[in-house]
Amino acid sequence: MRKTVIAAAVLVGMGSVHADDSFDYFAGKPQPFKQTSGKVVMSYYYGDKTADELPGNNLTHLVYAFLRLCGPGEYSGDKAICDSNRSSNGAEGSDFRLAVNDSTPDVAAYERIREIKERYPHLKIAYAIGGWGGSNSFYYLAGDPARRAVFISSLTDYLRQHPDIDGYDIDWEHPTDNMGQDGVQLGSPADAENYVVLMQELRAALSALGQETGRRYLLTTAVPTGGINWRNLPYDRVAPSVDYILLMTYGLYGGWTNDVGHHTALQCASYSEFCVDGTVQEYLSQVPANKLVIGTAMFSQGWQNVSGQTDHANPMTGTGDASGLGWSGAQSYSELYGSHIGNKGLGINGYTVRYDPALQAHYLWNDANKTFIGYDDPRDVERKGKYVVSNNLAGIFSWQLGQDNGDILNAMNLGVGNQRAGLPPECPSQHWNKKQVYQAGSRVTFKNQIMQAKWWNVGERPAKQDWNAWRNLGDCH
Repeated sequence: MRKTVIAAAVLVGMGSVHADDSFDYFAGKPQPFKQTSGKVVMSYYYGDKTADELPGNNLTHLVYAFLRLCGPGEYSGDKAICDSNRSSNGAEGSDFRLAVNDSTPDVAAYERIREIKERYPHLKIAYAIGGWGGSNSFYYLAGDPARRAVFISSLTDYLRQHPDIDGYDIDWEHPTDNMGQDGVQLGSPADAENYVVLMQELRAALSALGQETGRRYLLTTAVPTGGINWRNLPYDRVAPSVDYILLMTYGLYGGWTNDVGHHTALQCASYSEFCVDGTVQEYLSQVPANKLVIGTAMFSQGWQNVSGQTDHANPMTGTGDASGLGWSGAQSYSELYGSHIGNKGLGINGYTVRYDPALQAHYLWNDANKTFIGYDDPRDVERKGKYVVSNNLAGIFSWQLGQDNGDILNAMNLGVGNQRAGLPPECPSQHWNKKQVYQAGSRVTFKNQIMQAKWWNVGERPAKQDWNAWRNLGDCH
């Protein structure tokens, strides 16, 4: 990627970007919210958290990842499972069907999901099909009506057997070009039309099943962003079949290149071509706003030994090495919180948290070893939630819940405007003023407490004494 010289404004410290001084962005644990905004708050999930561990009231949707398929294009890691299925059922009984049996991880995950659903009945739970490394089967089945029918039948059968599941998320990465995942290069222009037909037929099958069971099943699709060649895909024709289109607005830069970049910035800049807003604006040319859900990251992307910056003050105009930092440069937010960010959000252990106002994104910088780490700071996530509201989008989702310590999901809720649970009442807008005349019954804020006048008064400072002119009604926020 071409790097452009730019004098990037960088702020160290957080005072200028705080949106809510009463909220602890770095609590390091879930804070309770109520789903009052009407917006989607969704996260992917590996099935590892129990009902006791999951902050279910902070979510509207949970997506279990992943189920995959047996047969042509099967994921190399599923070979033992699929060989076992073929041994029991033959190729006809396993090809283009789900790669599941009595010993696969979805069995234990479903038991947890049943308990989660019992505790949080409002929560919609979908199962994701495909994912990175698991999408190659789509290239072999989507263009063949008979194979599509087998695949769809396998999905509807699975729903009948697992009634606590509310639907599916199709994560085909990516029609027309799989980018060589699992060591195989696949994709052709015909995939675009095949994708449309597959989603249409799957929606029809889920609707038919819904008539049988008296339910409406959820259907979503996770879609590419950034530099991947998705712009010619007919999402305007996919949209009518799905409830939501999930924009994977993270991983926009990564360890596959030495070029340093923020992988999930809200805004673009001359040194950052890919961003959330740029992606949303392009999709809005095809898809209604109320079907778009933007993605936020519970993981980071970093580079060491950054050098060659065309703007010395901006590491994102340089190159670096991602190989020695986490998994191809990626680390979980919870890891960063403990080792790099700290509970004040300023940076620790040689790292400084910086804010780039052009990108509306924070990043970590270690000047001693020239390490850059781009991540979704909770304050940026809140801003993304507000972006969802201001652009009338459907909501916000994250990848993935096990990488969070609670801060990111908290900020997702805060941003879309969900009410914080268990809070004291909101403080009156009028603060006590010694020059103001107050009538009996007037309410004011004084030191984060609600004060109510007992009688007419002026200049009488609220105090604890019973004979005081003010009655203390308790804390407020």
